[in-house]
Formats: sequence, structure tokens, C-alpha cells
Amino acid sequence: MRGRMQRRRSLVAAWCAVALVVGATSCVDDEPSAGQDPTERLVEIYSVAVTEIAADAPTIPPDEGEDDEKRNVFLRASDETEMTAEVQVGVVNELAEWANVRFIDDMEEAVDLEVDGAPVRDDGILIGLGEVSDGEVSAMLTADRYVSDSGIVVYEVPLRRQGGAWAVEEPLVGVSVRTP
Repeated sequence: MRGRMQRRRSLVAAWCAVALVVGATSCVDDEPSAGQDPTERLVEIYSVAVTEIAADAPTIPPDEGEDDEKRNVFLRASDETEMTAEVQVGVVNELAEWANVRFIDDMEEAVDLEVDGAPVRDDGILIGLGEVSDGEVSAMLTADRYVSDSGIVVYEVPLRRQGGAWAVEEPLVGVSVRTP
């Protein structure tokens, strides 16, 4: 009887140890970005946000015989956002696999004002990027996607660093805003 009880206690202790290890590793999923290069941090955050916002935009089927399936993405920093050239180059490089990315200074570079509704040129997407909040594990970004001359979609993008990479924390929900 005593041998069975000791084995049972050993088995219970082993299961408790496994549960503690599994519980501890699932809690350590967040990896602080302390020491992460600030430029690299912003490149990762902006790239993830642009990817999610572009995925939320309607897609335009490619013309027949068109080989290039990359999206045309125009990016602009909001008026209060200072974005260095290094961050811009990093974002362009990060997204180069699936998008032709171009940073613009003026809306007219991306929007065709001669066409009714002023659509984005080249069947593209125009995304405005705001400041990124400070945070080693989580951050917030306000961004917008141009729809037409009469409206935009605004996003509050919550981000979290997990497993060494930044990711959007929740599914994006954009709010349509009419512009004058």
C-alpha cells in the first residue's frame, strides 16, 4: 500500500511540475523590446500595421495578362508625426515582397484629382500613419486609409510584442469618417 501511495504522490508531483512549466512558458510569451533599436522597432510596428490595414481594404483584381500582383501602397506620415528616412526605407524594404511602397509628402502624389471621386492612383491604397506610443511590450498607433475625396477609414491599431515580433493585438475595426 505504501509503495502505491508513493508512486501516486510522485505522479501527482510530476504532473504539477509539468503544469507549472507549461503555465510559466505561456506567461512568458511577451518579449520586451528593451534594447531594441528604436528605428527597427518603428519599422516593425509600421510594417505590421500597414499589412493589416491593406488586408482590410477592398482588393482590385489584376488586369488580364498582368504579371505584377503587388499592391501599390502610398504611405504618408500625419502632420504631427516625424518619420526618419531610415524608418521609411526600412518599411519599404520590409513590405517589398508584396507591395510597391512609396512614401509621399503631398496627397496629389497619390490621388488623381482629375477623376470623379479622386481615387488613389494605380489602383493603390493610401494609408496615413500617426505616432507610435512608447512601450516595450505593447504600443498603439492611429492610422487612416483614404477611401475617396469624401471619406477615410480611421483605425486605432493596438500592437503587442510576442515571441520577438510585433503583431496587431486584435482584429482591426475601422471607423468611416466623412471628409469635407
